[in-house]
Amino acid sequence: MFNQVFNTAMFNHATIVIKKLLHIYKGLEDKNLTQLVDVGGGLGVTLNLITSRYQHIKGINFDLPHVFKNGN
Repeated sequence: MFNQVFNTAMFNHATIVIKKLLHIYKGLEDKNLTQLVDVGGGLGVTLNLITSRYQHIKGINFDLPHVFKNGN
């Protein structure tokens, strides 16, 4: 139960913050940036938002096995 509540909260928080950040920050438009690693990236919400907008970036999400096992 707690994992589901926590994951939902992190999903919503990341979505709000990253969408706002991507609207303001233009550094990811650099075509020389081809990979981005998110260590402790949880369910990958942040990377998904970034790589959806900047399709030249390959995202690598890295977290502990139990995070993915208990994901939504």
